[in-house]
Amino acid sequence: MYSDEDEGNDVQDEDEGNDVQDEDEGNDVEDEDEGNDVQDEDEGNDVEDEDEGNDVEDEDEGNDVEDEDEGNDVQDEDEGNDVHDEDEGNDVEDEDEGNDVEDEDEGNDVHDEDEGNDVQDEDEGNDVHDEDEGNDVEDEDEGNDVEDEDEGNDVQDEDEGNDVEDEDEDEGNDVHDEDEGNDVEDEDEGNDVQDEDEGNDVQDEDEDEGNDVQDEDEGNDVQDEDEGNDVQDEDEDEGNDVQDEDEGNDVQDEDEGNDVQDEDEGNDVQDEDEGNDVQDEDEGNDVQDEDEGNDVQDEDEGNDVQDEDEGNDVEDEDEGNDVQDEDEGNDVQDEDEGNDVEDEDEGNDVQDEDEGNDVEDEDEGNDVQDEDEGNDVQDEDEGNDVQDEDEGNDVEDEDEGNDVQDEDEGNDVQDEDEGNDVEDEDEGNDVEDEDEGNDVEDEDEGNDVQDEDEGNDVQDEDEGNDVQDEDEDEGNDVEDEDEDEGNDVQDEDEGNDVQDEDEMRGTMYRMKMRGTMYRMKMRGTMYRMKMRGTMYRMKMRGTMYRMKMRGTMYRMKMRGTM
Repeated sequence: MYSDEDEGNDVQDEDEGNDVQDEDEGNDVEDEDEGNDVQDEDEGNDVEDEDEGNDVEDEDEGNDVEDEDEGNDVQDEDEGNDVHDEDEGNDVEDEDEGNDVEDEDEGNDVHDEDEGNDVQDEDEGNDVHDEDEGNDVEDEDEGNDVEDEDEGNDVQDEDEGNDVEDEDEDEGNDVHDEDEGNDVEDEDEGNDVQDEDEGNDVQDEDEDEGNDVQDEDEGNDVQDEDEGNDVQDEDEDEGNDVQDEDEGNDVQDEDEGNDVQDEDEGNDVQDEDEGNDVQDEDEGNDVQDEDEGNDVQDEDEGNDVQDEDEGNDVEDEDEGNDVQDEDEGNDVQDEDEGNDVEDEDEGNDVQDEDEGNDVEDEDEGNDVQDEDEGNDVQDEDEGNDVQDEDEGNDVEDEDEGNDVQDEDEGNDVQDEDEGNDVEDEDEGNDVEDEDEGNDVEDEDEGNDVQDEDEGNDVQDEDEGNDVQDEDEDEGNDVEDEDEDEGNDVQDEDEGNDVQDEDEMRGTMYRMKMRGTMYRMKMRGTMYRMKMRGTMYRMKMRGTMYRMKMRGTMYRMKMRGTM
């Protein structure tokens, strides 16, 4: 483990790359799920760099899988191969989640509360972050399952893979993009796709100056809290250490080196599972992965790129073989100042809180939800920076059955995005574009698509030829919050459904909004939101519950928690 706040080619790596957390139980994943699910809260191959200069910080979770689903569902809140850059300079910060899949459906869906071979990915795969866990595997499941509540072959992935986020405050040609371009939101029912993920994004929160690399990541580590053939390694050594609080061949490794721990650095494995089951409450081969793999976070100062957009994403509230993707794919967020790269993304991860062959709690059928941010770029820097909070190529699916949208019926397309727009609040050759171009909103019933993403948009609040992109587009993404009934199980139904923790939009629980209070991708909210200053399960700093932060209080990958 490298903690490097120096200036120079330093590397701090708190990530856990290609990690896997498995809180499932047996071939069932969630406590309420049943089936081969996978939850992965690890951080694999990530790199975080708080240095000043060309540093790389990676708080992502890559190639991780979290599975609370039941069945062959897949939820992906990860940010795969993302880069987050808060540096000053040519940095890239990526809070996106790319190529991830979140599936709250039930059935062969992808969402979190689904049932079936779903995949939820809160990890950050192949990301470079400071607190990442690279190629690590955390397994709190019980059995071949990963998530705690899933049932079946599900996978939850909250990672951020191949994303680039840049929160730099540089001054220069930056790009801020709050538009929504080429996005698709689909409240229909049918083969829809929602994508709130951000795949292949880059987040850079480094404040370094120079080619430094701080690496507090934990690469190639494996945390396994399962009981059974799992291995847990809580060693804080440096080298190939293995601590095993699990019951079985599990490995937890807080060491530095090729250790196997939950917070380890290197190929570590923590396993609190029980038997061939992974999660405590799950049952089945599930995997939860909150890791951060091969992502890069950079808080440097320089030409950074921040990408809060959601491009090529698709939100699908339909019912049927739809896909919801809240990820941000191929986006770049850059709040750095300098050629730094911070990556809080979760790349190519899969989180699955579904239940059984159903994915969403309310959905039923082969749906896929993807809250990841893939290949996105966010740039709040000042100077040739790019902020991209978009979510591209992600899929979120809260449908029921082979449908994707929640309220829609059919392959409809709703597009509230702002496509190919440019917003520029900078001073200079900037462009501000809050328009909605090439967008489509469709509340019909049929092959429709709803896209709240902002793809190919550019917002520029910089001073100079900068471009800031705070878009939340969803291009080629699919979000599915359908509550239909198809080959799904739905909430209180009697079928392959197990759990129903879903709530709707306009309520207070798990909404993608701003100014809401529960599990929203916002700022200033209070529960499980990807924000700063929130209070519950948010990827922020100064929050209080299950947040990837510092100084939080509950189930957070941090230091000084409770």
